[in-house]
Amino acid sequence: PVMPGDLLHADRHGAQVIPPELWESLPDAVAGILDREATVMAATRVPGFGAAAMIAAWAAMEGKH
Repeated sequence: PVMPGDLLHADRHGAQVIPPELWESLPDAVAGILDREATVMAATRVPGFGAAAMIAAWAAMEGKH
């Protein structure tokens, strides 16, 4: 159930309520996601980008967990 004042996250995968005790950690969590995704995004901008570069970029991103 969703209550007034709840913080929600929703995307194509679904929706969930974010508990208040986690709200303060959200900026760091978002920064981490953006950093990992930047690895892949940067790779797509390199001339000649292809499947091998994508596989390498994805592996580098996964290594940042």
